[in-house]
Amino acid sequence: MFFLRLPFKLTSFREKLARIDYLGSTLIIMIVVAILLPTSWGGTTYAWNSAPVISLYCTAVVLIAIFIFIELRIAAEPIVPGHIFKSITVCAVYITNFFTGAAFFSIIFYGPLYYQAIHGQSATNSGLKLLPLMLGLVVFSMLSGAAVTKVPGGYRTFIWLGTMLVVVGEGLLSTFNQHTSGVAQIFYLLIIGIGLGCELQMCLLAVQSASAKEDMAIVTGLAGFFQSIGGGIGVAVASAIFSNGIKSHLLKEVSPELLNRISDVMILPEPVYSQIIQVYVLSLQSVFRANIPFAGIAFVSSLFIRKHELVDLKESQQHMAA
Repeated sequence: MFFLRLPFKLTSFREKLARIDYLGSTLIIMIVVAILLPTSWGGTTYAWNSAPVISLYCTAVVLIAIFIFIELRIAAEPIVPGHIFKSITVCAVYITNFFTGAAFFSIIFYGPLYYQAIHGQSATNSGLKLLPLMLGLVVFSMLSGAAVTKVPGGYRTFIWLGTMLVVVGEGLLSTFNQHTSGVAQIFYLLIIGIGLGCELQMCLLAVQSASAKEDMAIVTGLAGFFQSIGGGIGVAVASAIFSNGIKSHLLKEVSPELLNRISDVMILPEPVYSQIIQVYVLSLQSVFRANIPFAGIAFVSSLFIRKHELVDLKESQQHMAA
């Protein structure tokens, strides 16, 4: 990246500040907060039908309506231009990225907890256990990029294959328990990593190929934005599911605070130890099962991605910098 020769426009700092869509940016932050807070609170801090949860969701709906109106009617340079959503491919990619992010980020968050709570691994070793997933993602991102022009169907083939593998991998991941072998753990995570590697990079290529050159920077940035927002919501949903699972499966004589100290759980006598491990297993399985419909929606939305002429890499870099 340091050696790319990109065009540079000389504009004053005041002119740059004047172009920022402050109202749109503020509304996006408020919308995200209004969605994430009640999602993480529901069933734990507050009941799902409580006033704080319902009022925040209603606030999010109102803010979304205001945001759409401002971006379409008021903002001189909207942070999210409405015309980019006229493309079916762009909309399909954003939906795919959103739900893929929801399915992916919750694994990153709760996968290490499986190894810590169920298998007694340290925090460092628990993170390392996710290496098969990351290795599959990185390697197949490179392989799919190298082979995209040689495979019939181009980027669509890789996106469809990737989303299918993520669905299969999420289904296998939901079977994780205290008896799952190390080989199976590696294999299941590798399947998800390969799927993500085939999918994510090609989704960027698809959304760029479906967009005008002057929109290249915007559509590319929004692809990452939708994935990140989906990830945040996915983690919030997973947190609510996990907390509710702990509450519903936990024995009355066991303090809920005990489960927050995993090191203390490991020294408990039988049969209490085995019972608590089973509580963790059931709760984590519920979290991973929730990822299956997320991945399924991503697969269905990916079917609407259309084939476009591949964007020229050099031109896309220039327009993203312009």
